[in-house]
Amino acid sequence: MRICCFSRTNPLQGVKGGMDIHLQLLAEGLVLRGHSVDVISTYKAGIPQLIIKGGVRYHQVPGTVFGSRRKGWPAKSVSYMFELHRKVSFDLLWSNSFDAYGLYRYRLSNIPPLIVVLAGCIAQEITSFMIALKKGIFSFKDLVLRLGGLFYSYFITQRPLLLYSDSVIAVNDVVCKDIKRLFGRHCGNKCHVVENGINTNLFYPDRLQGEKIRERLNIPSGAFVVLSVGRLSHGKGHEVAIDSIRFINRNNKKAYLVLVGDGPFRRQLEKRARGDDYIIFTGAIENESIPAYYNACDLFMMPTMTREGLPLVLIEAMACGKPVIATPCGGNINVILPGITGEFVPPGDHIALAEKIYWFMRNTQKLKDYGKNAREVAIKRYSLERMIDRYEEHMLKTVSEYKNSFKT
Repeated sequence: MRICCFSRTNPLQGVKGGMDIHLQLLAEGLVLRGHSVDVISTYKAGIPQLIIKGGVRYHQVPGTVFGSRRKGWPAKSVSYMFELHRKVSFDLLWSNSFDAYGLYRYRLSNIPPLIVVLAGCIAQEITSFMIALKKGIFSFKDLVLRLGGLFYSYFITQRPLLLYSDSVIAVNDVVCKDIKRLFGRHCGNKCHVVENGINTNLFYPDRLQGEKIRERLNIPSGAFVVLSVGRLSHGKGHEVAIDSIRFINRNNKKAYLVLVGDGPFRRQLEKRARGDDYIIFTGAIENESIPAYYNACDLFMMPTMTREGLPLVLIEAMACGKPVIATPCGGNINVILPGITGEFVPPGDHIALAEKIYWFMRNTQKLKDYGKNAREVAIKRYSLERMIDRYEEHMLKTVSEYKNSFKT
């Protein structure tokens, strides 16, 4: 197959989001199986317009604004695809999230079939909006802008693309249910579930790796370390994580919290944690170094308050043999097996989170058992090969059905 992917950002531009990493893993996996993949992204200054890595061709579209779905992206990304299509003759188009939404304007054109790959939809945006609204953090101007953003997402970006698409692949059944509930049966019936996968040969238990990171971060030997990895943005629950560790340490139970990642909420979080030397902000870390940070912790947590898709960080931590604590939000419920690989806590409840962390601190054998189980589940359910197998099968079927439709 000759495949063209629309993705506003990609890992070669320094973006480390879950969907970007998933894109790279899947694209490179498909290339290894003999397919060709071109990825179209927005333009970031200082990076060549075309980069080839892992056999995947990454293109930057001139005249677009880095990371923006607006400001020229819809029309220019489609125009760029058509230019490539005339040279390459694509068999399949792939929209990473809703980034190919400009295509629906060309529904009468003779273009290849389209698959939309989703880790979530407007359901997450609505959930985040309602959380912020309850906390009263909006000014009137912010409220109007947020409502306008929701209108744009639903009516301009998401609904038209879902109606236009030939098939939708979601990372879990929660996303499929959200699509059917919010966009109707026609869109929901197109939805198929393919769970994310990771390279379990890259993410694996390695005590020496972890010890080096602990030394680098000046964490005392024997200290209990809790880790969180991800973008520092509102709604991810990092403030709850900080409050939970502070609650534990007020009772003289020394625990360290390591927050890996960067984002717009970092300054507020650092201010909240000021004076607490047991809370460490590492900033953004290269993907190649992330496994060492998982191995540096005793316990991984994800106290998000938004509806997640299928977070790679949970699976990566499990593959490194770490128990996980998370909120039962969105796709988290599909990953964690309570009492076996991890535990759930209510969103926004720092005391419940602290109590669960302290339970693991006291029960060292349970900590080991959960970690062993986590590694086994990650290998069995979330291997990269298994994910690529299912994507390849679904993509080939979509192309075949599209071609057969012209014969009948």
